[in-house]
Amino acid sequence: MLKTKLIPPPGKLIRVKGKQMHIRISGLPGGKTVVFDHGCGYGSYSDTWSLVEEKVAPFAQTVVYDRAGYGWSEKGSVPRNNEEAVEDLHELLQAAGVRQPFIYVGHSYGGVNARLYAERYPENLAGIVLADASHEDELTDRFPREHVKGQKSGIWMFRMLYWLTRAGILNWLLQRNKLKDFEALLKHFPEPIAERMRLMTPQRATGLAVYQEFKNLQLGYDAVRNKSLPAGLPLLVLKSGKVEHLEKLPSGIADKITSCLLDVAEEMSQLSDQGELVVVEDSGHNIHIERPDAVAQGIRQML
Repeated sequence: MLKTKLIPPPGKLIRVKGKQMHIRISGLPGGKTVVFDHGCGYGSYSDTWSLVEEKVAPFAQTVVYDRAGYGWSEKGSVPRNNEEAVEDLHELLQAAGVRQPFIYVGHSYGGVNARLYAERYPENLAGIVLADASHEDELTDRFPREHVKGQKSGIWMFRMLYWLTRAGILNWLLQRNKLKDFEALLKHFPEPIAERMRLMTPQRATGLAVYQEFKNLQLGYDAVRNKSLPAGLPLLVLKSGKVEHLEKLPSGIADKITSCLLDVAEEMSQLSDQGELVVVEDSGHNIHIERPDAVAQGIRQML
């Protein structure tokens, strides 16, 4: 049984292209609007923004949603990719009556969506915040082959996790706190949210969405490559100061990967003539979870 049938959605469900999509609007009534887009992966859905939401809610209207297959949103048609996600979001925001222009905050995969949205619907945006966003060169020889290999191995890994989800094994592991990296992230959340994330994560629809999105990420990269943002659009690029999962690599390779990631973050900050780069030194990839104050501060300054 889907966990969405056991846990009522905290927001509302709106039909978009034949599927129900979950959106939650909260925060300051009448305030400027901030829309949050989560990353690609297990545990990445609307609840992951809750720590930032509570800090932004006093001074802005906050909008979080679940992409197709995540959280309380039904699965969408396949293949899933960034372009499908952007069009879904555009229709969802229109149907929900979300005020525009808005600030688009995208983490990781969601950062690619934010850039693509700016390409398609620039008039709807008041600014963009990229939180450790993925970059289109991460699958090219600009990066050491160890990094590229690690990125591409994610396709195999997420395919395997999808089958573990179908077999109920992922749920078994989560309910017994066996996934240490996941549990380390959950420690940042109040226990009721953490427990809800354990229950919401191992859904078949999520497994399929994660696998499809990651497998088709190159399409999103191609769509934003060599594309600047509209002139005058405020842009904040938040870059993690700690690059994770490099411990087993030779120091020279690890240093090169770290340097390349900083270089592409700097380049992303130059996509707008109003761009700024801020390195969040004490955070890893999940800046919105480890340092929600840094994300909230960036949004406040943009408003």
